[in-house]
Amino acid sequence: MTEAEEPITLLLNRMCAGDPGAESDLATAVHEALRDIARRHMDRERADHTLQPSALVSEFYLRLRAMKTYGFENRRQFYSLVAGVMRRILVDYARRRSSEKRGGALQRVAFDALDDPEAKNVSPDAVSLYGALDELRSLDSIKADVFEMSFVSGLSNAEIAEVLEIGTRDAERARTLARAWMGERLRA
Repeated sequence: MTEAEEPITLLLNRMCAGDPGAESDLATAVHEALRDIARRHMDRERADHTLQPSALVSEFYLRLRAMKTYGFENRRQFYSLVAGVMRRILVDYARRRSSEKRGGALQRVAFDALDDPEAKNVSPDAVSLYGALDELRSLDSIKADVFEMSFVSGLSNAEIAEVLEIGTRDAERARTLARAWMGERLRA
């Protein structure tokens, strides 16, 4: 366990044990990482999105507080929760916007455009994307985690391998397979 991991894991353990100050200490320790994850989420959204990364982080904290119990064993589970909750916030936001506009201005794009850093103004249909991710998770949770960590959180294969405690080549292979599966699913 690296020095950066140890405090987070210890804070998660304190929080799960009911330590009242642990939530605040955890928020301080991971705030910048959460803002980076939120920024990556928002980079994939439409250009005129009204939700800001800081608001996404705040909404995550509100939902974390609303949880009655925590079951984190390590930082992997925590960051998986972060990505999943932020994803659900954006899906809820997209659904609300779509229902308000009876279809809204959602735009379908080729899956390859999602990896293009120049395509930040392109907005995939978040509901379809995350629905496909949920379907992949029901089939293979590791591939879904790898896809989510690479696409949504922007982690490298080496970082994913470290978080998931798998080999870098395994992470690379899972990423390739997950990307291919998601591409097929979204084209269907």
